[in-house]
Amino acid sequence: MKVIKKILLLFLIIIVVIGFILGVRTIYKFYTIQKIYNVVDKNIAKENYYLKTTITTKDKTSVTEAYYKDGIGKLVSSNGIYTWVDGEDAYIVDEANKTIYTTDINKTIGLVSNQMFASYYPGYSKSLTEKILLAGSIQNKIKTVMLNDKKCIMIQTKDETSTKTVWITKSDYYIEKAKLEFPNGDVIEYDYMLKFNCNGIRDVELPDIKDYTLKTEDDEVVLQ
Repeated sequence: MKVIKKILLLFLIIIVVIGFILGVRTIYKFYTIQKIYNVVDKNIAKENYYLKTTITTKDKTSVTEAYYKDGIGKLVSSNGIYTWVDGEDAYIVDEANKTIYTTDINKTIGLVSNQMFASYYPGYSKSLTEKILLAGSIQNKIKTVMLNDKKCIMIQTKDETSTKTVWITKSDYYIEKAKLEFPNGDVIEYDYMLKFNCNGIRDVELPDIKDYTLKTEDDEVVLQ
């Protein structure tokens, strides 16, 4: 009987120790991501950023450049065509062919907002409960690693469709790189260059469109 009690006591101690370790890890991971989110909030408030994204798959590389300043956003694709939005109107602009497309600001994908760059940070837009679950999940990893000679915080999350890994510089909490890995072996890599307070009016303004051909969103336009 005493032996059984000792075994149960030992088992209880092990459970308590494991629970304590997991609790400490969750608190540490939550503290880490919350520090990142606090800096992201401050950067959003600057209302001025540039984000270059290089997307690489096994057979293709493409680049997009996002410019945002004081309520105006512009996203330039690899072929030079770009979206433009000022909070009221949205256009797709093809300067090479002097064509401008009107588009629905509430439906068009690829419009730059002051928080667009923030959406690439895992868990940023989630509720407090979801952020705690992100930090507490055993399968999610948050740790400090080296990437391209930079000390980074690596955040790795998994679900039934993919594994996503994001690297954020520890010095200024800028997003550096992301990778999506799929069960079929496909991998997509994203390399980022993020800057703040670097855009002027010319970086986000529309060209003089008086000689442009105006088309509607029903006309075909391809962003690549």
